[in-house]
Amino acid sequence: MRRTLVAMSCATLLGGFGAAAQDELMFNLDDAPAEALAAAQAAAPDATFEGVDVEVEEGVVTLEFIGVHADGRAVEVDVTSGWTVLEVEDLITWDETPDLVKETLTLQMGADFTPSSIERSMRGDAVIYEFEGVDEAGREIDIEIQADGESVVVLDDKET
Repeated sequence: MRRTLVAMSCATLLGGFGAAAQDELMFNLDDAPAEALAAAQAAAPDATFEGVDVEVEEGVVTLEFIGVHADGRAVEVDVTSGWTVLEVEDLITWDETPDLVKETLTLQMGADFTPSSIERSMRGDAVIYEFEGVDEAGREIDIEIQADGESVVVLDDKET
């Protein structure tokens, strides 16, 4: 019964109905459309997926497959309702961050900024590094820096 309700909710969201009323719906990996799971597995072939969320942002429905790579690092693959991979996000360490990106972050945020998490985001041909942390004013911030170090975007700016 639960599986049927979850599958119906997923089908409804993927069909575009109810998107305004729901921002995110979590469900079992077994309930994900096979085509979407296949797309996620092709994008991260060494990953084991553990779950999937349905997210609606600005009316666009995305399935977020959440898992781990063979080496234990977290991975998330975003797939559209048309089974296209939008983004692959890998949790990485500071040491795995390219020097040019580190330099840009330091110039933008100062030498004392220490990210609490770093993700490498592959969006088509673009590689973007996402940093989360707290700035010197105590605000939680999310920053995106392109791999070439040229583009910096502050995504979120919330008071803590």
